[in-house]
Amino acid sequence: MHHPCETAERLISPDHRLPDVIRWNTKTRSVSILDQTRLPGEVVYRDCDTTQNVWDAIVSLAVRGAPAIGIAAAYGVCVASRDNDSTSRQSALAAIEHLATSRPTAVNLFWALNRMRDLLNRTPDGADLLQSLLVEARAIHDQDRELCAAIGRLGAERLIHERRVSERVDEPITFITHCNAGALATGGQGTALSPIYDLHARGRSVQVLADETRPLLQGSRLTAWELQQMGIPVTVITDSMAGWVMRMGQV
Repeated sequence: MHHPCETAERLISPDHRLPDVIRWNTKTRSVSILDQTRLPGEVVYRDCDTTQNVWDAIVSLAVRGAPAIGIAAAYGVCVASRDNDSTSRQSALAAIEHLATSRPTAVNLFWALNRMRDLLNRTPDGADLLQSLLVEARAIHDQDRELCAAIGRLGAERLIHERRVSERVDEPITFITHCNAGALATGGQGTALSPIYDLHARGRSVQVLADETRPLLQGSRLTAWELQQMGIPVTVITDSMAGWVMRMGQV
């Protein structure tokens, strides 16, 4: 079933660029969320112009991964205040309460919503509330992007220091992954996948065995797709193969 407000984009990135999972649309005062339930067959963005749209995106797993959920929720509070009028403060507070019910297991959800609530409490009446909320939401987004980059840099340096990464193209290091902890789950280049992206950017040879990750297939649908976007060799394996692959020393 298609969402009523959506935008389709190119399926494969020609320039090996990671996708924007969440982005604010200044013109429409809405947030666009990459619908991960449609991957890998389609690249479609949900254009969320109500808090309920954002809540639905979180509940339906259109956006998933704790960092990405927190970022989406922060922008969802901004959407609630998009009219920037006398009712915006109350609308934002109501949005925080509603969005908190969307995914009770996502720690970043409550962390981000608490930051937005604190911002509301600090913002005086008469101030440009939407702009203040947007500054905070973007700060949350930027902070996660920086954390992901730091994970990638430090992880890659550790692997290089331990000489586990060969400089020879014909001797790639093989990683095994489960679920999806990449760009699709965060505001940056991911957590567990971030060192892989960093090594690849440094010209080191890497390849990935991605567990399919049943029952939702986050590995075969999402991890494999985003690695392909970056031009990184990836092979999908069944979940039951992971133990054998590790036992045989293939990773």
